[in-house]
Amino acid sequence: ALYGHKSMLDEAVRKTLEAISGGDVTDISQATEAQKEQAEREVARQFNMSLPGVKAVVGKSIVNTTAKSFGVKVIESGSQRLVVRNLVQIDDTVPATVTETFGTHDEGQDRVDIQVFVNQKRVSEGQGVELEDCQEDPLGVALLELGQPVPRGTPVEISMILGPDGRLSVHGRSCGREVS
Repeated sequence: ALYGHKSMLDEAVRKTLEAISGGDVTDISQATEAQKEQAEREVARQFNMSLPGVKAVVGKSIVNTTAKSFGVKVIESGSQRLVVRNLVQIDDTVPATVTETFGTHDEGQDRVDIQVFVNQKRVSEGQGVELEDCQEDPLGVALLELGQPVPRGTPVEISMILGPDGRLSVHGRSCGREVS
């Protein structure tokens, strides 16, 4: 509701600025302070609000955050346990783009199974989330073919992009090959 209220007031101020300046205004910050003050005063009168109330809303920035964490299943190097390493964490600002590099686990490995899990945990960088703390089934799975057997520890780059619409894209890249 706050986002809608702010959008409505921003648009009203923008349109009022266009009327005042006689030109096209795509961004409120393009106006002079005097023009902006005049437009905010007119919008306050139009919506039966106080001028400080309009200024408070128009001057704010609203940030969207994610309600979930998204990670990939990995084998921890020391303990050899299967855990989920979150790339996008709960309460991160959206849109978000995170890339992390992992290594292949086995000598001679010729593919990487990328499994994406959802959970409600926010953990320190490098920490894993237990599989039982994630949704039961993976959100998505992709197979990255490496083309040939590779040495243990070959870099595998995983990127997660969480768009403003909430859509998650996952990309894996290694040895000149990619999968999404």
